[in-house]
Amino acid sequence: MYLKYFVYVSSVNNLSDARYCSGMFVDYIGFNFDQNSKNKISIDNFKEIKNWINGPKIVAEFADSSITYIEEFMSKIEVDYLSINYSSEIIKKIDKNCIVNISDKNINLAYDVSLSLADGAGITVGISGGDQAYLTYNK
Repeated sequence: MYLKYFVYVSSVNNLSDARYCSGMFVDYIGFNFDQNSKNKISIDNFKEIKNWINGPKIVAEFADSSITYIEEFMSKIEVDYLSINYSSEIIKKIDKNCIVNISDKNINLAYDVSLSLADGAGITVGISGGDQAYLTYNK
């Protein structure tokens, strides 16, 4: 049975939750790699879990991590998307599909979020719970 709505489960850190999400046909499963988080998942644990799930897109969640930290991790793991907090400078440097979290309610999506798009890149904007906007940037 496929879900009626788009579902993104964030901060998965164990095999039971990941397999449940996979079995329920969630769209995206996110794993917390944020350098500032006490709850981040290890690369080895992530790889073990990833080998047991099939179907959902895999998201590496980095929040406010530095570009250096993100690039180091991305050289060690394979994911479908990165999730980061809004920073136009970091977005321009990442060569991967991104889910961008915009938690500042004062940002006007029509005017303040500007990215120069090249070679057919697309942007999808949506609203998630708690008045937090997200932006999906596909390179």
